[in-house]
Amino acid sequence: MDTIDLWANPWPIDFGICQIPPPTKFSAQYLHKLASYAKSKGTLGWPYLRYDVWKRFATTRLHLNEEQIQMYFDAFLLLVSTKRSLPDRIQWYKQYASAKVKSERDGLLDQRLVPTQQFVLFLYVQQSTKVSLKSKLVAGDEWKQSSPPFGQDSKSSSEATEEMIHFRFVHDNLQEILQLLVEPDSVSDGSSALADQEIRMAGVEALEFLISGCSTDRSVKPLRELVSLQSQSSQCGYSKITQKFALLKLSNWIQSHLKPNPYGLSATRINSKVTERLFGQTEGASGKGRTASNRTIAPKKFRVTTFAAVRKLTVIQGEESLSDATVQVYRCRNAFLYLLAPLKHASIDNCRQVIIVLGAVEGVVSVTKCVQCTIIAICGNVHISDCSQCTFHVSCLARPILLARNEHLVLAPYHTHYPTLGEHVEKAGLTTTYNCWNNPIEFGLGTDEDTPPVYRLMPPSSFSPFVVPVTMDGPLKENPCPLPKEYRDAADKRDAIFKSWHKTVNDAHLDEDKKEKLQTFVEGQFQDWLTQTGNAMQLLT
Repeated sequence: MDTIDLWANPWPIDFGICQIPPPTKFSAQYLHKLASYAKSKGTLGWPYLRYDVWKRFATTRLHLNEEQIQMYFDAFLLLVSTKRSLPDRIQWYKQYASAKVKSERDGLLDQRLVPTQQFVLFLYVQQSTKVSLKSKLVAGDEWKQSSPPFGQDSKSSSEATEEMIHFRFVHDNLQEILQLLVEPDSVSDGSSALADQEIRMAGVEALEFLISGCSTDRSVKPLRELVSLQSQSSQCGYSKITQKFALLKLSNWIQSHLKPNPYGLSATRINSKVTERLFGQTEGASGKGRTASNRTIAPKKFRVTTFAAVRKLTVIQGEESLSDATVQVYRCRNAFLYLLAPLKHASIDNCRQVIIVLGAVEGVVSVTKCVQCTIIAICGNVHISDCSQCTFHVSCLARPILLARNEHLVLAPYHTHYPTLGEHVEKAGLTTTYNCWNNPIEFGLGTDEDTPPVYRLMPPSSFSPFVVPVTMDGPLKENPCPLPKEYRDAADKRDAIFKSWHKTVNDAHLDEDKKEKLQTFVEGQFQDWLTQTGNAMQLLT
């Protein structure tokens, strides 16, 4: 008899929820109507849903505006991209960037496709309220909570873990989720009683968006393979005659094997090495911080590395320790983190006075409850909520999403590079030819006309390149992101001033005494600048 363990995938809730009040018509009732509408459109809506079909339904039935319609579609695509589909994603965005007229761009938008049943599940997940437990994870006993190992009763684990949030959402809503996967033509004859409903194998494949699992050998397998095991198919309610699964039996089978994610944050802390001294920490640094990674035990898609309570440190980590991982940064203070790798997703929560340079992030960078931080990233998109006085130097494929309770944000062009960044951008399925950094979508602003703007674009006069303090081999020698003309001119002007200063000093033919006085004066001014800007801390760490 095979031993089966199932768990809820973390990314639909952690990075898929747009964190705005979902439309009331995202109920199961209306999502059934979306599935029926898509099926009625033939190959334009089933099994893959075209953007123009989604747009028509969302406009007329869900009453979404154009920004919301595209936002949900883009957010879903960032979640379900695979290594096989990334080249196509790059090609599509290059075509979209080169389109000269609106009609051409609209035509390219309308041709985009998403798997219909998985997209319906994604919209259903928007009803879930994301609960942030990250503040609890960096308290005094931040590394002590744990998920149970395989085979241990999940009830013995702490309720206060992210794994339990994901587990509870799927467990408590499973029957309704499965009903969304009953194809519309299966209930068209009025046989809609729960006991009579059945799900095709395509519906089980769609459920892989929310659920993963493994069998006796502990290797992660698609759900479709697990339900097809000879020892499990009858328990799942599979009928060889109809080639369908009885919904109630399938629901019972999933619930009996569902457990918290064995590769989640809590399991990471108990099953992998936690270090007081951060790998990549600069030598001689007197600060502190903690990190944990499941890299040695987790399959690639479940890799996660956490940085907690990093203070007064400069930390540099690269591809060998972070590639394809989801990075999570919590409660860091007065620190510099250079996480230079192709990443899956990144979350930054409750940080203050921190500069974080991310490599290339395939999906979403989520930033929450941060103050006076600078985030530098090339990514699929960035979601920002409850942040103050933060600056974002980003290049992103989708329009940045500014959620509730933000204030005094600054958006600016991407402004740095390191030698292997170009390779990381390609691995993450990104392109720098299309960039939405200066065109965010804003939510939760209220209706008061006197409310000050949530964000502003950085003035070109304040723009300057950022230097990543690493030495490594690689072909890239400059910022891969094209700068808008006004920012490029500002950077060229600064460079010209710097060269002019050097020429003036060289042409002055100063004697040794005057050179020493000039050096002392310049160093004094530089130290004053370091103190005033807070950059002195980076040199001290």
